[in-house]
Amino acid sequence: MRDVRDYYENQSRTFEQSAITDEHRRIAHIITSISGFSDDTGTALELGCGNAAVSAVLADRGLTVTAVDFNAPAMAVARSFAESRGGRLLPIEADFYTASLPGNYTLIFYWDGFGIGKDEDQLKLLTRVRSWLAPGGRAVIDVFNPYYWLQKHETSATYQAANGNPWERKIQFDFRECRMVDVWTNLDDSSIPPRSQSLRCYTPADFSTLASRAGLNVLGLYTSNGEEIVGGDEKTIQERTSFLALLG
Repeated sequence: MRDVRDYYENQSRTFEQSAITDEHRRIAHIITSISGFSDDTGTALELGCGNAAVSAVLADRGLTVTAVDFNAPAMAVARSFAESRGGRLLPIEADFYTASLPGNYTLIFYWDGFGIGKDEDQLKLLTRVRSWLAPGGRAVIDVFNPYYWLQKHETSATYQAANGNPWERKIQFDFRECRMVDVWTNLDDSSIPPRSQSLRCYTPADFSTLASRAGLNVLGLYTSNGEEIVGGDEKTIQERTSFLALLG
């Protein structure tokens, strides 16, 4: 996981973000809405939390949230968010594939990042999620959608870093392994090597099979806007970068 950690830490330094935005509030609202838990009760666990801005929003609403990530620069921001939240936000800098966590969470969520490693890694993580859930608890997993990323193969766009430098993001799709490959290149400084990540994509059927192997049931599928995908509506799924799976 060292290469993966380097990628996320470098991205955090390049596109640093230290503020809670309306997008973080939107995500927090969607997660609590589709999971069926009120904002002011229970304990939550965020996996791959980045700077933990979404966790901070949930903490402000009364939840006690443990936020886990191995990204050191992002976790420094997470700890700054925790300072003013009276113990309701608990950042842990660790690899959640190996970290020892107390469990008994009423809500577990992973937004934007599921798919690191191979199928065996995802199975291991989902098995850990099951062990961490409290009785009756729910998990919300943001799953990258192969239909969408296949259409984006060999497309690119330009983004501005925190220091103003332009970066090109090029999307590729690994057809054999069903993976989205994300390649970032600094357009102003060729001495900085390109950086990339690769995330395993799953169809709803394939993800359901994987979750079942981990002892979890898919209770519903939703768009990133929180709209239920009824009957696995193929057209709706194809147009989305990812889908949300509600597990229990």
